[in-house]
Amino acid sequence: MHALFDNDPDELNAKFVLINSYTKTTWGIIFLVSAIQDDFVFAATTSPQIETTSPWTTELTTDQANITIQTGTIASEQTVTTDVPTTTEQGTVTTQTAATISDQTFTTDVSTTTEQATVTSQTDTTASEQTRTTDVPTTTEQVTVTTKTGTTASEQTVTTDVPTTTEQVTVTSQIGTTASEQTVTTDVPTTTEYVTVPSQTGITASEQTGTTDVPTTTEQATVTTQTGTTASEQTTTTDVPTTTEQATVTSQTGTTASEQTVSTEVPTTTEQVTTTTKTGTTASEQTVTTDVPTTTEQATVTSQTDQTTTEAATTTVDQTTTDAQTTTVDQTTTESASTTEDQTTTDVPTTTVDQTTTETATTTVDQTTTEAATTTVDQTTTEAATTIVDQTTTAAATTTEDQTTTDAPSTTVDQTTTEAATTTVDQTTTEAQTTTVDQTTTEAATTTVDQTTTEAATTTVDQTTTDAPSTTIKQQLMQPLSTTIDQTTTEAATTTVDQTTTEAQTTTVDQTITDAATTTVDQTTTEAQTTTVDQTTPEAATTTVDQTTTEAATTTEDQTTTDAPSTTIDQTTAEAQTTTVDQTTTNYN
Repeated sequence: MHALFDNDPDELNAKFVLINSYTKTTWGIIFLVSAIQDDFVFAATTSPQIETTSPWTTELTTDQANITIQTGTIASEQTVTTDVPTTTEQGTVTTQTAATISDQTFTTDVSTTTEQATVTSQTDTTASEQTRTTDVPTTTEQVTVTTKTGTTASEQTVTTDVPTTTEQVTVTSQIGTTASEQTVTTDVPTTTEYVTVPSQTGITASEQTGTTDVPTTTEQATVTTQTGTTASEQTTTTDVPTTTEQATVTSQTGTTASEQTVSTEVPTTTEQVTTTTKTGTTASEQTVTTDVPTTTEQATVTSQTDQTTTEAATTTVDQTTTDAQTTTVDQTTTESASTTEDQTTTDVPTTTVDQTTTETATTTVDQTTTEAATTTVDQTTTEAATTIVDQTTTAAATTTEDQTTTDAPSTTVDQTTTEAATTTVDQTTTEAQTTTVDQTTTEAATTTVDQTTTEAATTTVDQTTTDAPSTTIKQQLMQPLSTTIDQTTTEAATTTVDQTTTEAQTTTVDQTITDAATTTVDQTTTEAQTTTVDQTTPEAATTTVDQTTTEAATTTEDQTTTDAPSTTIDQTTAEAQTTTVDQTTTNYN
């Protein structure tokens, strides 16, 4: 009887219901059933309480720089929430662990044309709590995906904002806080300016703040990282280089995420980066310092050939190249965005015009100005690594027509702006020209894809979602990585004849190509992109013929710096997308 009556009324009722028929017959059976029933009741009413803690820790191996860019506005007027990096830049991943689904929220922005998407992954939540909303970016742009595992498809949503064509976004990520505590605020500088973003972890959203200062157009950012301090003590300032520039990445292994720091300085468009790496030391002992020359200039290169090429930058040849960048030539290059002229610049990437005005490309002239020109690709910038390039940036010099300035990449015009073409210079400005290819700049340049940032990216099935931590991605962040281009980064590409390129950039031929992309004749290209004959491309784009291509202007062609352009995707950012199945993230439910 003890076993049967030593429980509370509820349990007794449950027991009697089950053995009711026996109670009417014999107490002996009741005793037996009671003993058995106790086992069933306890087994049924009690369940082991599993106390789990997230074993995951997030550790981002190769940190990337965040850039925010907006055109057509002044820095003080621009603001962006959750920004996306530029074409060849990589996205920032925000991951939150140890939080309930109700606490977690994610907002993701989508980068431009060939840029990569930012992935956010959430685990330990039920399907009913997850939502996903998705906006579609322009032509070839990628979408940012937020994935949540352990939920049904109908409950997930992703929200994506898309920045302008070539603009970059700055992302601030905070971990160790609930969704309601996290906030991201970003200010956007002018067209090609960089943004500095401070990131703080280990504190609540109300305690975190981000301030962004914007340097001038081609200026470089300095990154300061502090470890071994509390979130309130840490501050990080990061600047980002321009579109096809390379980043210097310092990676440290054998340390926890909180101990790793990355300092990156980025050189200008076609310039190269010097990397110093130390092994056999702790993360706190490793440092990388890189000095970068100006926009189209090359470091430590001085070449003169009947041409007072002073510094590689000032290379002057009947061409008042004032700054390598401003090269102006009646070419109102407006932005690479507007690429015009039947160019169907879909995004900048597809920009096609049959206009083979390959930026500097047509600049032919027997000038063999290899300047940055030969800056050749085959640079196999491996840092991040594979930045390959095949860049054969032949300076603006050999930039030859039919170069298919894919700058905005396919920008092809069949325009065969022969302008600079006939420009005969025989000047053989070797300036930075000899900047030799096969340089194998192993800098962060190729920040390689195949990075398999599985962050939330591949949040892949059977992944046992290790939270976003494994930020592995396989994202193939071709980010600067694939930097493959064939893009013939024409930058100063268009070398023009007798054209006082006033900015080393804009070499032009009365063609005002709008945006190096369209290289249109008489087209007012307002962007260094379109270099044209007699177009005074105002932007380092058009290096002038007879001008002995000043500096790295034409860095290009076959530079295949698809950089982010090819940003490929193959990013297998299956993200949470595939996230799924067999993920065994069920621990957190």
